[in-house]
Amino acid sequence: MHYEVLAWYDHWLKGHETGIMDRPPIRYQIPGADGWRTAVDWPPPQAQLTSFALSADGVLRPDEGIPGLRKYLYLPADSGQPSNMNTPDMPSILTWNTEPFETAFEFAGPIELTLEATITAPDTSWIAVLYDVSQEGSPRQSQPDGFARVSPLLMRLRAPQARRFYFA
Repeated sequence: MHYEVLAWYDHWLKGHETGIMDRPPIRYQIPGADGWRTAVDWPPPQAQLTSFALSADGVLRPDEGIPGLRKYLYLPADSGQPSNMNTPDMPSILTWNTEPFETAFEFAGPIELTLEATITAPDTSWIAVLYDVSQEGSPRQSQPDGFARVSPLLMRLRAPQARRFYFA
């Protein structure tokens, strides 16, 4: 990769013909796969858009499953609330897992999360992280995190209808 950066700088800053513009414009790496891949377009032409739904039972699945909701309670250490308020049926984070895939599956292209949520706090932050979990159960982050900071007061001032946040 270092060679590519130098070739790019030599081409654009020094005016040298390095051949960098003769290569495909996109170079990417799939975590856990060997080597780098190239593409002319993004997402790669072989990519297929696949939708998954965050179901109420904690399973990430292709269909929406049983409608419902999930709740969590996050109490920061400096909240002044007793730590025993976080009961076992109210986790401090929410996670969703797929069933194991029958064949190898690669993520390449934009990943988007549509989250419909209600909060009781003055504001909140949501962080979405996509992990690839091995058969042994070891997680490996496969995409950068998505962040959203939300203030209900600002949302009410801007528009009274429900808001959707897209993590990309």
